[in-house]
Amino acid sequence: EVVWLLKRPDTRSRFLEHCRGAAPSLHLTDASFVTLVDLFTACLRESNNNGDFESVREVFDLCSLFGTVKTGAAVFLKSGVRRHEVWRNDSFWVWCIVSMFEEDERRAASPDGPLDAGRFGVSASEMSAVLLLNRVHAVARSMRSLRLPLSQVRA
Repeated sequence: EVVWLLKRPDTRSRFLEHCRGAAPSLHLTDASFVTLVDLFTACLRESNNNGDFESVREVFDLCSLFGTVKTGAAVFLKSGVRRHEVWRNDSFWVWCIVSMFEEDERRAASPDGPLDAGRFGVSASEMSAVLLLNRVHAVARSMRSLRLPLSQVRA
């Protein structure tokens, strides 16, 4: 059984890197679709149990890049992991907001960078507020794409 490899952060990371290199693909067979859903579900479980939110975020992103076409419509892997317990873990969502905001802040701190506040004629604190609000909205959209209850999204 391959799933035990996903318990280890190093092999889990290599598996996700390999998947990223193969993305995007909407040409999965039914069997490949089911297998990837199973592997991503196991990866989510192990990542969540170990607080490896970086891997959870990577699986979330990858689930929007792989799928198949059924009766003319794209069906993404996200539909197969939509009910996973990790999506109800508020710590994961907070981690997402904080990590993405910190990344934005690093880019904004770079003079003449794409997020330099001076480019937009605003103060650094105003730019920070806009960046944070943008990330909160992005996470809320992600939560809604998983069909999470509105009460959790608002929290």
